[in-house]
Amino acid sequence: MTKALLAVLDGSAPPAVLPWSVAELSAPKAQEAARAAGWRTDLLDLTGVRDKPGFMDRCAADLRLPDYFGRNWDALDECLGDPSWWPEQDAAGWLVLVRGWQEYAAEHPHDWVIAEQILADAVSDGACVAVLLEEPAGGGQG
Repeated sequence: MTKALLAVLDGSAPPAVLPWSVAELSAPKAQEAARAAGWRTDLLDLTGVRDKPGFMDRCAADLRLPDYFGRNWDALDECLGDPSWWPEQDAAGWLVLVRGWQEYAAEHPHDWVIAEQILADAVSDGACVAVLLEEPAGGGQG
């Protein structure tokens, strides 16, 4: 378990977008720790996503977004920053694990910059959202 993630989950550090080494911390272990701390958690797996509609569909399904999610950047930004729709209303926060994003980012760099900004905004909006962003195989983020 990374110290940075533990600090976010126990409230001693603010939520953040954190690099995530799957070799060091499996998705199930990270989610187990989040649930134990009273956090809601979802895994956004972008493996095989080739276009923006596919990205939005995957977000809707994997993040369990509300039915009214409009499948566009503004709607994603609004949903991630607004905890009022969360099924787990008593959750201390929301840990979002993002994996398999590298291919999408390489094929659609402009869209990926927007997606990264939306994730960063969700973290800073005060909704208590933290993000683990899978590191590429060579380390470092895109």
